[in-house]
Amino acid sequence: MTRALPKRPALTNEEETRCLRTAAYLAACAVNGDTADVSFVSDPDAVLAAAGRHGMSAIVAMALEKAGMRSERTASAIATALRREAVFEAAAEEVKQRLEAEGIWYVLLKGMKLKDLYPGRGMREMADCDILTDPNRMTDVRRIMEGLGFRTDHAGTGHHDSYERPPLCRFEMHRALLMNDTKNEYYADIEKRLLPSPDGGYERLFGLEDFYLFLVVHVQKHWQLGGTGLRSFLDLYVYLKRMENGLNMDYVLAEARKLDILAFEEEARAFALDLFGGKKLDAGQEEMLSYIAGSGTYGTVKHAVENKVERMGGGRKAKFRYFMKHLFLPMESLEVSYPGVARRRWLIPFFAVYRLGKAVLTKPARVRAELKALRSLKH
Repeated sequence: MTRALPKRPALTNEEETRCLRTAAYLAACAVNGDTADVSFVSDPDAVLAAAGRHGMSAIVAMALEKAGMRSERTASAIATALRREAVFEAAAEEVKQRLEAEGIWYVLLKGMKLKDLYPGRGMREMADCDILTDPNRMTDVRRIMEGLGFRTDHAGTGHHDSYERPPLCRFEMHRALLMNDTKNEYYADIEKRLLPSPDGGYERLFGLEDFYLFLVVHVQKHWQLGGTGLRSFLDLYVYLKRMENGLNMDYVLAEARKLDILAFEEEARAFALDLFGGKKLDAGQEEMLSYIAGSGTYGTVKHAVENKVERMGGGRKAKFRYFMKHLFLPMESLEVSYPGVARRRWLIPFFAVYRLGKAVLTKPARVRAELKALRSLKH
């Protein structure tokens, strides 16, 4: 058995930001085909650890090794990423073949498409495989997944069903792109926005612009909820550079306005291009980098609470509204995720008590983190 590498101690946000800035430089060198100047990298393990908190350890390890800084940590990060990618590719091929055989249309999302745009295998790490499928065939999808050896403890509610097959495979089979979001109306007839695959069959594709817009929507969702990791912006950079001569930006901006993400798209695009393009960041972009440094790959509970309370107006009343909104789900959420409760409204108070008790029992750390974040907010 391989000896586990010792964990790095937690860093202050200032130290984390500094390490993440170095990780961004190294990742940029990797995707741009440059050899990094590592003369200023005094603690490569700290940089690699910071990159790992953003799902970027492999690409940073590759840049370090190319510059002559190979270590047990870099080798482990690269080997793990390559193995995981191979496992996901094989599993995705199994799933695709079964969906094709059953005549179910599907769309590969995010990492499964983005990984092929990076210049090397293993550069774009994945924690799971996201596939959008025909929402009317989710019962068949579950039968397919379980027939392939996947197991689920989350199916039939929300916008996706989760499946796992040890030791590495986690799939999210989506019936909708987003959950409880005002942008759902835009994506309501998603099949009409999809293109047939040139290879025929039942695979569907986003157009170049629509795929980019979905990437931005996904980044913004995480940004507003609890923050998002640096890899999201690296994805935007890689996509923009690979598609810069093919993207119709007039269409992108027009649709971004419809999605109410125009300002965010412009800021995110500028930040990604400047940071990974080697340009000096302005004051606002430095604040973005600091926020990202405290977010990790998928954000933090603290950021999520702060952002939601701020959007509710701040203060004691907003904190109370935050608590009540979490306790009593909106009707639109109940209708999507718990239609049985939505049809029997007298169950709603009992369901709220059930959800609170379940959260305390199954996710005590999350509950404590949210309460701590609420208490830390200024009135």
